[in-house]
Amino acid sequence: AKYDEQAAEYLCYQTRDAQDTAHEAPYTTWFHFSVSGAKAGETVKFCIKNMNKQMRLYKQGYRPVYKVVPNVVLASGSVEEAAVSGYNTWQPIPTPSTGKQYPDENLMQLRFKFKFDSHFLSSHSIPDGDTSCGFTVFFAFCYPQSYIETQLKLRALEAKK
Repeated sequence: AKYDEQAAEYLCYQTRDAQDTAHEAPYTTWFHFSVSGAKAGETVKFCIKNMNKQMRLYKQGYRPVYKVVPNVVLASGSVEEAAVSGYNTWQPIPTPSTGKQYPDENLMQLRFKFKFDSHFLSSHSIPDGDTSCGFTVFFAFCYPQSYIETQLKLRALEAKK
């Protein structure tokens, strides 16, 4: 990602699937990324560029999803994700996203913003006086499913036969 100071947003450029390999395809989309260290109350804008044209989704109100995962600072100083009840659940971003198609191309860009609310603060996981969020926020194009979740779903489907 690159920060555009004039637009006050992060520009996230997508590359083609398998770019620079013998298997390169003309498809471009994004899957997920994360943000940590944001300031409480800060609103961050993102622009996902060079996406496959998926305007119909966004014109019908589709929004990327996010989940908040608390961080725990260990005695060693390293940060790990913590499993805390009430967090780690994917949900649509609270603000609308907007799409714009590039002229003469089969690509689009997607813009959305996200506010790091003060309830993300975790006083036990950040040093005194630090106003950074004690959380990592993950953003995804759609509701992701882990390998384990996929295996459980497949087992349940097989059991119905």
